[in-house]
Formats: sequence, C-alpha cells, structure tokens
Amino acid sequence: MNTALVNLIIGIVIIVAAMLVFWPDRGLINYFKKKKLDNSRILLEDSLKHIYDYENRKVDCTIDSIAGCLSIGSEVAHNIAHKLMNLGLIHPLKRSISLTESGRSYALKIIRIHRLWEMYLADQTGVDEKEWHTQAEKIEHILSEADAEELASRIGNPIFDPHGDPIPSSEGNILGDRGKPLTSFSEKESVKIVHIEDEPSAVYSKLVDAGLYVDQNVFIENIANDAIELNIGGRLKTITLPEASKISAEISFESQEKITASQSTLAEVKVGDSVIVESISKQIRGQQRRRLMDLGIVPGTIIVPIMESVGKDPVAYNIRGALVALRKLQSNQIFIRQDS
Repeated sequence: MNTALVNLIIGIVIIVAAMLVFWPDRGLINYFKKKKLDNSRILLEDSLKHIYDYENRKVDCTIDSIAGCLSIGSEVAHNIAHKLMNLGLIHPLKRSISLTESGRSYALKIIRIHRLWEMYLADQTGVDEKEWHTQAEKIEHILSEADAEELASRIGNPIFDPHGDPIPSSEGNILGDRGKPLTSFSEKESVKIVHIEDEPSAVYSKLVDAGLYVDQNVFIENIANDAIELNIGGRLKTITLPEASKISAEISFESQEKITASQSTLAEVKVGDSVIVESISKQIRGQQRRRLMDLGIVPGTIIVPIMESVGKDPVAYNIRGALVALRKLQSNQIFIRQDS
C-alpha cells in the first residue's frame, strides 16, 4: 500500500473519530453529558422549580401537585420530597411544602440558567420560538453556574427573558412579575404586552401563531363572553379568554390611532410594484432578523417583487440590485409604504 493511500486512510479515520466525539447532539461528549445527568437529579431540580412556582403564586404545594407536575406516582413524589428535606432544601414535611433559603437559592439558579438560555436562543440563534422552552428545559440541568455567568455576559446580562419573565441575578435576586392579566382590562383600552406564559405549549403556540409577542402594543376592540378581539395595525385578532389569561399587559402610552393605524406588509405587494421598507416586526429576532438586515432590508430600502412561485410562496424580490427569495412567513413581518 503506497504512502499517499495510507495517509488518506489515516486522515479519514481522524475526521470520523472527531465527528463521533464532537458532532452536535450526537457526539460522545454530548452522550456523556447526558449520562452524567441521572434522572433522580432532574426530578429533584424540577421539583424545586415547581415548589418555587407555587410559592411565587401563593398556592399550596403538596406531594400530589409535585406528582402531577412531574407526571410521576405519589410514592415517587414522596421519596423526592424526603430527599429534598434531608438535603435541607425544603422545610420538614407538612401538608404544604415550602422551600428553605438554600432551596430557594437552588431553584433560582436553575431558573436563571433556563431563562438565560431562552434569551440566548431568541437573540443569537434561528431556533423557532416554540422550541425555546423545550431546549432550555434540557440545558438548565447541564450548564454550571460559571457557564451561566459567561453566557449572561455574552448576551448583555438581560433582566427579562423573551417571554417577559424576570431573570434572577447571580446573587439570587429577582424582580417581581410585571403587568396584570389581559382579561382584567376593559374594552377600548390600549395596552402593552409585557409577558406571555409559555406553558402549556399548545396555548403558547396559538398565541405565537396569532402574531402576539412581548413589547407589542394592542388595542382591546371588544370583549365577549368567551373571547377578546384585539386590533393590531388595523388587523383584528380574536383569542379565547383562557388564552388571554396567559398574557400580562400594562396600560400603553401609545394612542389608539397609532396602534390601530393600518400597516401594509411586503406579502401584500403585487409583482412590479415598488415599495419602501418602514420596519421589521419585533417578532423577528436573532439570526432571522440579522439575515434580513444583511440582505439590505432596513428602513428606507426600496423593494420590488419580481416573480412569484406557483404557490406564490416564496416570492423573488429586487433588493438593492440583488434577487432575493423570501417566504410569506418573512414578508408578512416586513412593514412597508408605497414608493412615491
């Protein structure tokens, strides 16, 4: 066997070995990380988060509520509670379970990592927002405190996550929740969304699909027995009262006229028409937003639709002399005005 062939084989072996070790989500490093996280620790940490959540909402936490939240049997939940008590993380067991100072501190560390990772996914990656919570649920059991501090520094030490939840500080301090339920406001009020609850995921997905996001100004057009009608940029969106209860808001300083003023999107523009970019929706974040801006889609840019695919999705646009294809999902988030 000649030397060149031997070197080629050795090179291939080295590359394959490296892939086996470092391949994202499948490599051996990731495998061993998963192996180190035994299920009992995950259950303990998830229990601490559950107890903290109930205390924060001033609801009694019990063995049964832990069992229900973690989808485990009562006996398993009882054993977990005893472990937490022996570790000094909860007070001696009574009907209602409560955290000690050490337990609260531990819970806040987990919550801090979870919310920092959600913020990282929102602002630094192109991960779909419906996946933020699920991915953070895994990472919170892996990242160390040192990792969390490095991550926080990298993303600018945010104090709220993308859902509007406060992020605990490294010292264990946390701001109070903002706003009040959307259902507590009256018709004909202008409000600003400050928090959207991301659980249960099915309800959160519906709110995302309705185009609702944190820091958005909306006008409450009508409240019926089972639904709320919102006016956003001249478009009416109807959500059920249970869905609306997952949204917290504050009185908005924006006027009704400004909130309900008709907004045209790039998706509505006919082939050959010339339009000017007004803004990109705040719902577009992270890599997706940076990609659009890198393509030249910034306020003041002139855009002309050139051709449509058979299903009119995607559409090819002339943007600063370049031909760019955009999906309707993206063009719907680009607000425009006519080019006079």
